[in-house]
Amino acid sequence: MSESREQQRAHALALVQAQKFTDARKLYRALCESNSCDIDAWFMLGAVNAQLSRFDEATTCCQNVLQMNPAHIQALYILAQIRLQKSDFNQAIKTFRKILKINPDQENARNGLKHAQSMLKTKHRRTPGKGNRNAERLFKEGWQFQQRGEWKAAYECYQLALEKEPNALPLLTNIGFVCRMLNQYEAATGYHERALAIDPGLIDERYNLGVSYKEVLRLSQASECFQQVLRVQPDNAAALHGLGIVNLLQGHADKAEEVMRQALDLKPDDLAARSRLLMTMNYYSNEPEQLFQEHIEWDRFYPYPAQIHKHATGDGDRRLKVGYLSPDFCGHPVALFMEPLLAHHDSDSFEIFCYSDVANADGITVYLQQLVPNWRDVRQLGDDALGRQIQHDRIDILVDLAGHTPNNRLGVFARKPTPVQVSYLGYPNTSGLAAMDYRLTDAWADPPGKTEHLHSETLVRLKDGFLCYRPLEGTVITPSPCIKKGYTTFGSFNNLAKVTPDVIAQWASLLQAAPASRLLLKTKPLRDERTRETIYQQFLEHGIQRERVDLVGWTDKMSDHMALYGQVDIGLDPFPYNGTTTTCEAIWMGVPVVTLAGQTHSGRVGVSLLSTIGLTEFIAKDMHDYIDIAIRLASDVERLSRLRHEMRDRVSASSLCDAAAFANHVENAYREMWRNWCDAKTETGSRAG
Repeated sequence: MSESREQQRAHALALVQAQKFTDARKLYRALCESNSCDIDAWFMLGAVNAQLSRFDEATTCCQNVLQMNPAHIQALYILAQIRLQKSDFNQAIKTFRKILKINPDQENARNGLKHAQSMLKTKHRRTPGKGNRNAERLFKEGWQFQQRGEWKAAYECYQLALEKEPNALPLLTNIGFVCRMLNQYEAATGYHERALAIDPGLIDERYNLGVSYKEVLRLSQASECFQQVLRVQPDNAAALHGLGIVNLLQGHADKAEEVMRQALDLKPDDLAARSRLLMTMNYYSNEPEQLFQEHIEWDRFYPYPAQIHKHATGDGDRRLKVGYLSPDFCGHPVALFMEPLLAHHDSDSFEIFCYSDVANADGITVYLQQLVPNWRDVRQLGDDALGRQIQHDRIDILVDLAGHTPNNRLGVFARKPTPVQVSYLGYPNTSGLAAMDYRLTDAWADPPGKTEHLHSETLVRLKDGFLCYRPLEGTVITPSPCIKKGYTTFGSFNNLAKVTPDVIAQWASLLQAAPASRLLLKTKPLRDERTRETIYQQFLEHGIQRERVDLVGWTDKMSDHMALYGQVDIGLDPFPYNGTTTTCEAIWMGVPVVTLAGQTHSGRVGVSLLSTIGLTEFIAKDMHDYIDIAIRLASDVERLSRLRHEMRDRVSASSLCDAAAFANHVENAYREMWRNWCDAKTETGSRAG
């Protein structure tokens, strides 16, 4: 049975979300061929072609879009970026100017214009073969580009210089740094290794190599680098922090906290490191009150006076401007869960702004841009400047999607640039900020009367769940593997930070209670051999031989990742920090998940998800119950098989996938928040009168 046009569109979008651009391109081409006036399909085909570096085809697609709508900013922006890629700086400048003429507030276009103008000025000097430049001259030019953040230009100069002086240490160290700025971490490791082969005593370079190893998940080597730095410089806070992150990625949250605290003792004002510590504590802390106090302590570093919001009128029913601020509008779970909401906002009642702090935009970024009328690229703006931009946009409600996760902008929220501020989605705990007014959650993740005292924000519980999931279309459910294999396979695809020693001990108890069963763990850090050995050893300490534990570290394609659920009979949710994306993936693929109801939000996301789809029988009240539920389910092959084939329909029909209803619930919450602010403003005005 052939797909309808809307099904094709949804399928193509799912492929973009999975970064399967070649497959998405085929579907968008078919959509364009069947309806040459489908402007959205032409735009997405252009965006996908650009991602695949098929620039001529992307240009044609964008030109088709502009014939139908000459003011299509996203199509113009893709054209400008293509012209930059092709070093056609004059045309890039013209295109950026056209964007700014349509919308002078397009910060990303303004930054692009400055970059294109700078590149045009230096084009002659940078052209290979122009002039008789020696390595020293090229190094100086590269350094100038590096100072201005023009990473590609700096890289080109350093590359030319290295052809003349392949063993020049300053060149090797600088080009390694530039590669990191370009997210080319594999290349960066090579340059850092070459530099250290020439001079093993370069401590800064040893640290840089550790950072690059960490990014490519060569975790054991990263750990060694940071420890080598610390043997020479025991007070190197950056190396301590790097070691802490590696410990966390390897599943040692307690060790991570220890070294992160050492780093903070040396640099107590490093708020990024302090946020990382708070994030780390969520993975294993069983003392919610202590964790709350740690969050409140963070707030004292931002003693900003209250802002006066002159633009905000006390009309509770007017059209509201809502801004979302995130570093994760890209191939990241936050974008996956935000897409349905952005696509279903009521534009008559809400004007939506997205403030994108994304370091490296991708196809998901491009897709999200077309969903909202106002997109701001704010990566280059400091907290004060970003706060001014938000005030200039006259935002009424500003929503933080990062919390204390990496690259957050909580400093902006501390400045209170908007009347109402909300924390949502990206972080499973309080921000700790006095300036943050509300936190969106639900009654399953935060039962009324249970967790209010653990938040600086007022909790607003959304009806029918705090999450909305857009499943990956085109994935095929396979029969329960136990039918063919004759034994049960438990599985978890959560990151190792959640798979703490306590979790391993309990999962080992489960494997002992089901002697014929196996366990499949899948997460990126398991590509590191010594990290795998550490996991095997931890299970061995609890009597579980390595033959019963399968460890998978990497799959190149999202389709391969999803297909791996076909090897799992029953999913195991970690604790006290549950899975979110992984649980949604599992239940979509027909894999039931057993979860333990915890004390706080991070330990009750599983409760929320399973309650939303009506499978509360898999929610355990304690550890004994957790193991008992898993054992009973494993012994009932008929039920596993039935769940396998019924669960996707159950998920599809649930509120978890009802984007329109979810958006309505969120908007009702925003409206209530706004009316509360209006009432408070009126009351304050009355007292003042």
